[in-house]
Amino acid sequence: MEYLNIVHKRHNEWLAIVKSFGYSQYPEDIVQDMYIQLTKEIPTRSLEDKRVNPKYSGFTAEERAVDSEGNVNSTYIWLMLRKCYSNAYKIESKIPTTNAGEGFEFIVDSIDTDRQVGFDNYRTKLEKEIDSWHHYDSMLFMTYLEGKEDKSTSLRKLAKDTKIPLSSIVNTLTNCKERLRENVGEDYLDYINGNYELI
Repeated sequence: MEYLNIVHKRHNEWLAIVKSFGYSQYPEDIVQDMYIQLTKEIPTRSLEDKRVNPKYSGFTAEERAVDSEGNVNSTYIWLMLRKCYSNAYKIESKIPTTNAGEGFEFIVDSIDTDRQVGFDNYRTKLEKEIDSWHHYDSMLFMTYLEGKEDKSTSLRKLAKDTKIPLSSIVNTLTNCKERLRENVGEDYLDYINGNYELI
């Protein structure tokens, strides 16, 4: 298992990669899961299987992760991290959360004070932006978000329920998202990057 020590030397880099994939409560667990995956046997597949890169056909997990000169195959590790992140995301997404209209207490409880202040500032700006829109735009956007969060409303169902043409809903939501990108997108990036004082 010497190869795991070589891979582990870049542990902080693997953590940064997992964090770059998006929101995850437990990036450390995802990296640990990747280490476990590296120790598992890889099933032998035929060369006709399109999922197998012929370059790595017949290699063990050790040979895929670290080459004969002791260099880490970063691409392979990235793919393993992405796979572990996707699996964790599927599990996390099944955990019930609160409604968009009720706030974000499920996140706020688990973050430090600076991040919480940054989050509150971002949320206030986001709400002000949505409140500044025409009533039709803000109501349609919030209805869409609430339906998306509880997975009860598709755009077609929304069009059928509201008797608004689907093309009009799509156009309105596209415009709303663009306005959010223009007016609070930079604040969102500051929040994600940890620059809470800039929000």
